[in-house]
Amino acid sequence: MFMKSRYKQLILIFADIAIVMFSYWYAAFLRYAGAIPEEAVQRLIYCTAVAVISALCLSIILGCYSGLWQYAGFETMLRQGVVSAVCVMILLAVKYAVNISMSGSIAVIFGILMFILTSGIRLMTRFAAWFKSSYMTKSSAAKRAVIVGAGDTGAMIIKRARGESPGGNFNPVAVVDNDLGKIGLKLCGVKVVGNTDAVEGICKAYRAEEIIIAIPSATKKELYDIFRKCIKTNLPIKFTRNFADVKNYLQEDKVALKNVTLEDLLFRDVIEQDMSGVREFINGRVVMVTGGAGSIGSELCRQALTFGCSLLIIYDFNENGLYEINEELQEKFDTARYKLCLGSVREESRLDEVIKTYTPYIVFHAAAHKHVPMMELNPFEAIKNNVMGTMNVINACIDNGVKKFILISTDKAVNTVNVMGASKRIAELIVKNMNNNGAGTELAAVRFGNVLGSNGSVIPKFKRQIANGGPVTLTHKDMTRYFMTIPEAVSLVLTAGTFAKGGEIFVLDMGHPIKIYDLAVDLIRLSGYEPNIDIKIEVTGLRPGEKLYEELFLNDETVDKTSHDKIFILKSSSVQNFEFHLNNIINIAKDGHDEKLLREAVFNLANDENRNKITPEAGPNTQIKQPSAARLNKKII
Repeated sequence: MFMKSRYKQLILIFADIAIVMFSYWYAAFLRYAGAIPEEAVQRLIYCTAVAVISALCLSIILGCYSGLWQYAGFETMLRQGVVSAVCVMILLAVKYAVNISMSGSIAVIFGILMFILTSGIRLMTRFAAWFKSSYMTKSSAAKRAVIVGAGDTGAMIIKRARGESPGGNFNPVAVVDNDLGKIGLKLCGVKVVGNTDAVEGICKAYRAEEIIIAIPSATKKELYDIFRKCIKTNLPIKFTRNFADVKNYLQEDKVALKNVTLEDLLFRDVIEQDMSGVREFINGRVVMVTGGAGSIGSELCRQALTFGCSLLIIYDFNENGLYEINEELQEKFDTARYKLCLGSVREESRLDEVIKTYTPYIVFHAAAHKHVPMMELNPFEAIKNNVMGTMNVINACIDNGVKKFILISTDKAVNTVNVMGASKRIAELIVKNMNNNGAGTELAAVRFGNVLGSNGSVIPKFKRQIANGGPVTLTHKDMTRYFMTIPEAVSLVLTAGTFAKGGEIFVLDMGHPIKIYDLAVDLIRLSGYEPNIDIKIEVTGLRPGEKLYEELFLNDETVDKTSHDKIFILKSSSVQNFEFHLNNIINIAKDGHDEKLLREAVFNLANDENRNKITPEAGPNTQIKQPSAARLNKKII
């Protein structure tokens, strides 16, 4: 590649020498009306040598041989104009300094000819590509494309496809833009024919085969609105992430286009967060993540390593999950920076062993049974894992001097009608009630909704059903859910961790709830099918424990702002006789026989209903484990 580039530069240098020589002699030919005097030949040879040396030196200094021919434009012509003008001045200076009897008009004509020819040879490659794309038949493999957006990005994409990229895989045939002042004008030779409201008819009229959205500055709402109009055409839709991507891709002979995905449409604009506080919080410290092989847990691991934790403890009962995250992390990070610990949160001794060995500064508790229908079938296991497991982790943290503990909670804990949500609500209450533990361990919880692409979530299920030809099944047409990307959710969890002083329940701003039915329709159309024609959508009815919509806070909870506009603190009244009711639930779960009694006790405590039906005197005597006296006096770093 290097030799090929040098070869092109040598060709251009020799071409310039030939052009300079030709231009000077042809200028003299014109000046002398086709009859150059014999006595002027010697002077012409001398001046030609001066012109050649001057032009080559100036061209090298100004970088005229280092540009890419296919991108030659105004800047290239400007350089050649400077070279030509300075050459003329040098020739005139030599004429008067040496007192050469030669007409000054020859130098001026020479400069004009030299500028035209040297610029022309540099623009030839680009002109040839433009002519081929504009006036010759485009490759049959190139798809006819309608460009949405008559701005800088749209112009750059059209230039790339029509003038600078022979053999490109798309051919812009029309442009649409909502700026009425641009309609009827041409963008790089392609006419702006209407706005996005008319995109369906425009695509039919121009026999378009795909749509390219070239508005990288569009907000999520604007992109979604444009997508809604474009998807009616049933054509593939691509878009540009940002203007910088386009410029970078151009240098690599590519175009910065990607298929529109559900992630691009679902979520509000993600504001770049200042993560300096998180970096200071994590950097140089030991971090432990329970459930570290899961969707949220694995992203907590990635970001903890990225922000410079000295050691990461990845704790999970899923051996395959631990293997997979190790395969991923070892490609990006030094394996000495993390430890893989196989174990369950139900095992008190294993938790105590791991935490005592590695002494983490902060523990993120993401381990949980989270599938609503599965926990309805196995309520005892939900309590043992999500309630008793949380207590085990907290007790191990308190006993071993962990500074901070952060519980990953869920919006399903609010006004819950399912065992999974109830178990997470009780876990939140445990955090609040065990915060004043005497050992200095600060306990907090972070509550948020669904994350896109998590294990067992609805979106992978829909994609699998579409791939199998349908039908796509959902439980209710009016069901809504909050969604957030995993990286954004984890970034906010880490930020909330920096705010935690103990006893807080943080809630994340999840934006607006999304109808699951609309989500299914969009996924089907993104896959190139028409809902209820190519792929059927079937409504099966609500499953046990399933709600039509989720909430982020209880009726008696007040919401306070933090310094971060997407993180809030919930305040609620304390629960009377909490230890008694919790111990009652734990004993019922351990007994493992009376499911009806367990459900009643769990929902009463989680939803703050009829708690005083059972009096402390009548209940079991199990107590929440307290930290040992030795641990209470342990110095916490």
